[in-house]
Order: sequence, then structure tokens, then C-alpha cells
Amino acid sequence: MAANALVPELAVSDWRTSRAFYSDVIGFSVRYERPMPDNGFSND
Repeated sequence: MAANALVPELAVSDWRTSRAFYSDVIGFSVRYERPMPDNGFSND
């Protein structure tokens, strides 16, 4: 039986720092990354 993937979408103020934390400190691996404009994404 195949398990469904869990894909978190997190609201953060600094995505580079957050990505480094989840990758380097917690040990998560990046399997997909959306292209991001320099100013990031905002839905304000």
C-alpha cells in the first residue's frame, strides 16, 4: 500500500533561513522547490 505524501506549505518571514533550519538542523530533504521571485510570495 502506497502512502500519500504530506507537502507542508508554511508562512515564514525569511524563507532562506527557514529552509536552512528545516534542512540543516532538523534534517528534512528538499525534493521539490518552486521557482521563487526575489521578493518572495505574499498574499497580503
